[in-house]
Amino acid sequence: MVTYLAAFLAILYPQALRWLILSYGLSAVVLLGPMYLGYILKRRMVLNYKGAILSMVVGVCFTTYNLYTNSPIPFTIVGIGSSCIVLYLYHLIAAEKIVPKTKIEIKGE
Repeated sequence: MVTYLAAFLAILYPQALRWLILSYGLSAVVLLGPMYLGYILKRRMVLNYKGAILSMVVGVCFTTYNLYTNSPIPFTIVGIGSSCIVLYLYHLIAAEKIVPKTKIEIKGE
């Protein structure tokens, strides 16, 4: 239903298509990096909300900069890439490592 509404509005108002593309792209920039990279890193590091919010803000900032400079690189690639890099670097620096709760017993001692 939403797709039909978007197509209808794009036909009636061609300038609305640009806003739809921008809104879908920005939502991908904000959500994809923290969601997928957080899912990948969940077994190695304790993820917190500060890193996710920081990566979202950096992704939107890099996307905005890319849009205003008219770069040939698609703005979603720049935004998602910067978001993932910042989230990974933040968690390398600030996150706790997950330590197993049980000790491995060494045989013979």
